[in-house]
Amino acid sequence: MDPVTGSTLHGLLTTVVAGFGDRVATLESGEDGVVATTYAQLGDEVATARARLRSHGLGRGDKVAYWAENRREFLVWHFAAAAEGIALVGTNTRYRALEVAHVLERARPALVIMPERLLEIPMRELLHTAVQRVAGTPGWTPPQVAVLGADGGVRDQAALSTFDVGAGSWWADETVDPCQDLVDRGRPDDPAMVFTTSGSTGMPKLAAHDQASIVRHAREVAEAVGYAESDVLAAVLPLTGVFSYVPAIAAIAAGVTCLLVPVFDKAETVRLMHDHRATHIFGGDDLYDGLYRGWQEANLRLDAWRVAGVASFIGRVEQLLPWLAECSPAAMRGVYGSSEVFSLVAIRDREEPPERRHLGGGRLVSEGIEVRAVDPVTGEVVAPEVVGQLQFRGHNVLQAYLNGDQLQPPSLVDGWFDSGDLGTVDPDGRTFTYAGRAGDALRLRGFLVQPSEIELFLIEHPAISGVKVVGVDNNGRDEAVAFVTAEPGHSVDVDQVLAWCRAELAPFKVPSRVIVIDEMPVTSGTNGSKVRTVELRRLAQDLIAS
Repeated sequence: MDPVTGSTLHGLLTTVVAGFGDRVATLESGEDGVVATTYAQLGDEVATARARLRSHGLGRGDKVAYWAENRREFLVWHFAAAAEGIALVGTNTRYRALEVAHVLERARPALVIMPERLLEIPMRELLHTAVQRVAGTPGWTPPQVAVLGADGGVRDQAALSTFDVGAGSWWADETVDPCQDLVDRGRPDDPAMVFTTSGSTGMPKLAAHDQASIVRHAREVAEAVGYAESDVLAAVLPLTGVFSYVPAIAAIAAGVTCLLVPVFDKAETVRLMHDHRATHIFGGDDLYDGLYRGWQEANLRLDAWRVAGVASFIGRVEQLLPWLAECSPAAMRGVYGSSEVFSLVAIRDREEPPERRHLGGGRLVSEGIEVRAVDPVTGEVVAPEVVGQLQFRGHNVLQAYLNGDQLQPPSLVDGWFDSGDLGTVDPDGRTFTYAGRAGDALRLRGFLVQPSEIELFLIEHPAISGVKVVGVDNNGRDEAVAFVTAEPGHSVDVDQVLAWCRAELAPFKVPSRVIVIDEMPVTSGTNGSKVRTVELRRLAQDLIAS
């Protein structure tokens, strides 16, 4: 294989189509059932999409924002754009005008791809409002809009014109002659995929990765997660987010099937996994909690399920382990990743002891990726199994952040990217364990404590369904405040919970307060829901002050 062709997304897809053209590439759940598309058909659709991009004047260096649900079109437009040297900007369908305006201003896409309609979300109105917000930005020009028509819908030209924000609008499936010139115009160092970070403490950043890094990581992940010919990946989280994107591109690299779930319905997703014998799924414990509730309704055993990659976002992993063992032979395996360093940078070995196998982190998937833990104050590398700030070096680190017309390289420390996470590295130097966000660590009576140490204890209480511990400043001293939600049908007795903590926990770990709330405030991102610790910390600080 030509080394350049083998390092681009076009080269990856061309190789897979040539080797596995008759295999099913995607199973797409929609209003009319599940539609199967082979790799050969996917390749043909990519060629046609390339012709559409060219006919509308898009080319090397441009950006395209994909603002739609999990559809086959995401893969089609992504591979088509990459073959033309164009980067795709993943845009969360839960974004509203403020966030969309931020993406338009930072990424400056020449084209926005969006659905004609999506549930009850007024996406057309949101786009117009977002454009009004950013219209006065120096050097900014409005994008074209390509509209993904509703299945079976009538293509109404008058309706199409209402999507125009100043540069024209067209149907994304308009009839064109497929490209005959299929020369790969993409280059290995072209930015190809841009992820919006979680934005849990501010507006999201736009992290760009180049084609060569994506292709290499996809092939290495495919091997690490054990994709085989007949496997099926259930792509439930949005493909625009790194947590779903990486396993999906890895599945394509291995020539296996992606089961696309456009809109997450708990019970229906479980039925789809059962009917199409899904073998792999990756997500946060909020996703698994949804699957658990869907399984309670559907009551189907998932015998084909083998790999359940999980990250702890809401502190439910421990509670979900018995359910997974009951409904499937899958092993809950901890993973690690972020928009800046890719997801599935590491995954736990299946052979690890059960008490460790679900912990965040794992074994690095590539010899080209390195990890170390450093002292947050001195920057010195700490000893194995000592908590430090996790830093990464290798092809997995983002190429740059998008900022208007600029590509801003990430800040590195002697070539290492600081993740902002705390963790420990094993003596082998290739396996690590995630301990929490560096900004969340607490200094309680002189001891450095991760909130997760208290959370894992509190979640064992039968009346508690969710917990988040934050630190507040009380006259210059850190205090731990625990926010909890109650299990359905239960009430939380705060005094009883505190007495239980005092009997079982080290005194410095006992929360100063336990506060019962109806639900956790969350940020709904492309990779799942994350608890907004900033909001809880503000609430706790107000309570302490009063």
